[in-house]
Amino acid sequence: MVEDFLEHLRYQKAYSPLTLKAYSRDLRELTSFLEDEFETDLSDLTREHLRSWLVFLTQEKMLKPSSVARKLASARSFFQYALRKGLMRTDPSLGLKPPKAQVALPKIVKEQELLDLLASERFPDGWEGTRDRLILEMFYQTGMRRAELIGLKWPDVFYSESQIRVIGKRNKERRIPLMPHLIRELKEFKSISADFLGASSDHVFTGKRGGRMSPGLVYKVVNHYLQGTFSSQNSPHVLRHSFATHMLDKGADLNSLKELLGHASLAATQVYTHNSLEKVKKAYEQAHPKSRK
Repeated sequence: MVEDFLEHLRYQKAYSPLTLKAYSRDLRELTSFLEDEFETDLSDLTREHLRSWLVFLTQEKMLKPSSVARKLASARSFFQYALRKGLMRTDPSLGLKPPKAQVALPKIVKEQELLDLLASERFPDGWEGTRDRLILEMFYQTGMRRAELIGLKWPDVFYSESQIRVIGKRNKERRIPLMPHLIRELKEFKSISADFLGASSDHVFTGKRGGRMSPGLVYKVVNHYLQGTFSSQNSPHVLRHSFATHMLDKGADLNSLKELLGHASLAATQVYTHNSLEKVKKAYEQAHPKSRK
């Protein structure tokens, strides 16, 4: 029965050899578990058998929730095939849910570390150092994405309104307010860029020859200056995460943050509340008298 299913995946679905190997392994493990624990096989599989297998994978084999979910998905694909072929009467996986994966908290840089970095003398004098510092400032003070920063043009900077216009995912446009000092820095940088490049470029951030910055170059700049900070990751997205988390720490409204980040739904923004809650929990544990007993 399993071999027929694998042949179906190989020739009818054109699955890759690696995918077929994973399906084969998962179903072989399930078959061995049924034989060892219940002295039965796939044809007599019940939901209780399947639930016991999931518990075994989680508690005995200590597999990650994502691995357990994948194995359950392999079994479900087989059950659907067996139902279509009349080899099984019911799907024993109905109503079963894999263990929930832990939410991966966004990596951030501590607020004071970022403030110290931006105020430091690590950025060399001249056009390149000014550009690099402004890149970090823009990421941290606007929460914009890397692609949005790369695509930012001078006509998108509205000095009198202290705003910038960014084009996000699916060409969705939004406005982001800027602090007065950041507006001043953009004005100064535009003048410096005109002198350094010999001609004004449409794009705010460019390479040394005036061409549009590549994603790799932007990453290289951010990674270089974030080395040695608290964060275990040093990508532009870490600055976006830091912006969102620090805004929530200071009492920002979740819906307002959603608009600033350009998220399509509030669910995408809510992940940042976990970091803020962790901070609150730590403060509570450190300050509450009962926590020391």
